[in-house]
Amino acid sequence: MRTTGIEFVLYEPKHFGFEHAVHAAQIAVNSGLRLAHTKLKKTENDQYIRVLWESTPERLVSANSINIESQETHISLNQDITFYAVSDLKYPFTERTRANDIDFVFSFRAYPDSIQIVEGYVGNVGGNQRAPAARLLFTIAKLFFERFKPEYGWLDFSYKLHPTALKKTLKTRRIQELYWTTFFGNGYVDHYGPKFFAEAPVWNTNIMAESGVILQLSSDIAPAREVGSGIDKVIDYFTSVGLKYVSWPKNVWLKKTS
Repeated sequence: MRTTGIEFVLYEPKHFGFEHAVHAAQIAVNSGLRLAHTKLKKTENDQYIRVLWESTPERLVSANSINIESQETHISLNQDITFYAVSDLKYPFTERTRANDIDFVFSFRAYPDSIQIVEGYVGNVGGNQRAPAARLLFTIAKLFFERFKPEYGWLDFSYKLHPTALKKTLKTRRIQELYWTTFFGNGYVDHYGPKFFAEAPVWNTNIMAESGVILQLSSDIAPAREVGSGIDKVIDYFTSVGLKYVSWPKNVWLKKTS
């Protein structure tokens, strides 16, 4: 069975640091995940099985923080923090071995160009597990959006293209790219007005008073059955504000017009 990853990336959060990563870990737990690594353990028969290693949010986040400063990446302890979680989408938590669990990874990361991001990733997702995994990741991303108040973000399959010219996009507030779920901070709402987003021809618009707007193009991630005239309406609506790319359910680059 072909598997793929799903991820979200939230850019330039207003709250960024170790204590916020701990809060993020607690959000993941409250959303139904279990903070844990799955590690290989050798049995008496010289075979390896995957078992859980888990701890509290504070200890697990601390144990997985990167405590280095690289001359190439300029990443230090407070700038790159990662924690891991597993879900019971395949097996219940009571099982000792977790050979096929769906694994989640969450990171607070800073790059040399001063862009800060909060990201979440779920891998090893195939078949009918994609939609529930995406919905769970969306639940967490939405709570992160409310808590950390980023400028912009998206959620989609991990092989989708990342936003281009990000700094310029954030500065001008142009909406150049849309994903299955796209997050727009309050700067975008102030720029375009709530009515612009409320009237967008998308599956769902969630206007949140303190953090911004969330647009979803469809009920489930990349559902081929929903592709049709809807995508044309989305393209027509957002072309005037700079739309160049739509990821639904496959990469669609808009042709330049004179």
